Amino acid sequence: MGSVRHVARRASPDARVLPPALRSLRPRAARTDGGARVSAPRIPFLALTPREDAAAVRGAIDRVIARGWFILGPEVEAFESEFATAMGARYSVGVGTGTDAIALILRALGIGPGDEVITS
Repeated sequence: MGSVRHVARRASPDARVLPPALRSLRPRAARTDGGARVSAPRIPFLALTPREDAAAVRGAIDRVIARGWFILGPEVEAFESEFATAMGARYSVGVGTGTDAIALILRALGIGPGDEVITS
């Protein structure tokens, strides 16, 4: 009987975070017409390090939890107002999911069952 040797392999950080389809997006060196080698910068797909606004975000989350206003409420109202201002719009509506956002857009445009929507 031969002994089986198991070698522990360390997965690269990208292998643990990126799905296989996105791993091909790593920068590769390429030649330009002049023959010089160039490479694209790495794109941080998932950055979980705390940012400079972490304390403010945590404070807002704590206020929402303490008040019990997970929907509607003063925090959402303030966000909608600030977002509308940032976008140069008169109004904005906060929703829970992207699906809710799409449903509202379709209703606002009068698009319903049987209508054709072409996307790119």
